[in-house]
Amino acid sequence: MPLTKILFLAAYTGPEGKKMMWTGPNFGLYRMKFYLEHKFPGVVIDVVDPSIIDPDFKKLDYDIIGFSPCHETLEHDLGLMYKAKKDAPRALLAVGGIHATFIHKWFLDESPADFVVLGEGEVPMEDILKRYDAAKGIESLSGIPGVSTRAVPPPKSPNLSPEEFSFCSRLMDFGRIPYLSHWEANSAQYKNPDLVAIRTVRLFTGNYCPWNCTFCSSTNFLDFSGRGDFDFSKTTKVVTLTAQELYDLLVKVAISRPETKTVIFDDDNFVMSMTRLVDMCKLIIDGKKRGEVPDDMSFICQARIDNFRSSMAKSTLKLMKQCGFRMIMYGVESLAQPVLAEFYKNTPVPLIHEVLNDTMKEGIRPLFYLILFSPGTSLQSVKETVVGALPYLDRECEVTLNFYVQDLPGTHYAKMDLERSYEELPIIVDGEEIKKIQKSTYLYPADPQVRAFARRILDQYPEYREMFKARFGIDHIPGRVYTFIIFYAILEQLECHEEKKNLMEMFERHYAARV
Repeated sequence: MPLTKILFLAAYTGPEGKKMMWTGPNFGLYRMKFYLEHKFPGVVIDVVDPSIIDPDFKKLDYDIIGFSPCHETLEHDLGLMYKAKKDAPRALLAVGGIHATFIHKWFLDESPADFVVLGEGEVPMEDILKRYDAAKGIESLSGIPGVSTRAVPPPKSPNLSPEEFSFCSRLMDFGRIPYLSHWEANSAQYKNPDLVAIRTVRLFTGNYCPWNCTFCSSTNFLDFSGRGDFDFSKTTKVVTLTAQELYDLLVKVAISRPETKTVIFDDDNFVMSMTRLVDMCKLIIDGKKRGEVPDDMSFICQARIDNFRSSMAKSTLKLMKQCGFRMIMYGVESLAQPVLAEFYKNTPVPLIHEVLNDTMKEGIRPLFYLILFSPGTSLQSVKETVVGALPYLDRECEVTLNFYVQDLPGTHYAKMDLERSYEELPIIVDGEEIKKIQKSTYLYPADPQVRAFARRILDQYPEYREMFKARFGIDHIPGRVYTFIIFYAILEQLECHEEKKNLMEMFERHYAARV
């Protein structure tokens, strides 16, 4: 009996997350859907985001129900898995994605999953649909590259070749992805929704970023699935779409979803090839003149600061602005050189300031990420990072904070003997607790003085938050306000009184009236 009815589920943020999370279609699941439907015309594949729609596991008597859990949502994903086992006992339960790849043995031991797909899922899922034998059941999947079962460990997972990656990307049918549902859900969170920010389509244009940052799991994802070990040396070939293939995808988006206002190139490091970026920008400029791409379509990408180290950097930023880029999201992470070295980011701090300022000079808004309390940080490094970021807040750059490093499976930190925090979390099915799991959450600073300082900031955060609310008459605390509150608390505790005064004046000048 062939496997013809499949349900893929995105990570589930939980009942409270439905009210708070910014949602978007899971690009990887739709890639697999369109690839498998192309290979097997009789197969029906539904993709559901449980943070928007409650999944009905009985709808089609599914043969496979696939889950894509994240570390942050693990307890909610497990709850859905147990519910699926209860409501659809005949279905095979599959798990895949970055998180599942690194802890595939845990999922087979601690969840009702029947098998785990490691690495990129297109080819392993194709093999599963070809080889499954109902008479043998799950045993018929043993030996498929990239598939882990309770009976056998997974043979090495095949990474997509450049031709396969391009083929899968070309199959994307944006008209069959429910963007409207996500846009409506995101709009409902605001009194006056910004349609330029909300009507977005995210594209992934490469397989991974090879830069090996210590806190990042996705950089090790394909190396691990391809080798089956935690060596983390970079042996996986970087595969990306060409500039022309990128442009062709944008034209497909424009035709299928003409309401789209922003396209986000969501690769961890979109600007690995400056030549590809320049060629794409030129294609977009010409395409807008011909009317193939809407003139008001704007673009956002993620990048490393040192992508813009070359002599081409300034002219490329001009070209990006000309074609419609309105924001670049930089993985700065710290403005203290010792912490950058800890993260395996050997970017000179002066270069960070140079690139951020060059970006703003061209009229592109930088958003940059900071991790405040890394395992190896010092109070001096925390001060340098906070004080160094203040001028950018005053120029209305977005500064997004991670207070601690997340303790994600598959990172370099995951192999180190560090102080970790854990949570014991209930697994809920139909309102009842069926078990508990222990999940690691964050990595704490090794220095006891820094660790105590960080905990004091978090303990006193509610007081600082209420002070901001009372002083400025605000109710909602979005990310940019959270950044101001945390910075204020740190500056006060470090007795940086002049900087703290300047921070409050900035907030009143730029943000208070908006929130």
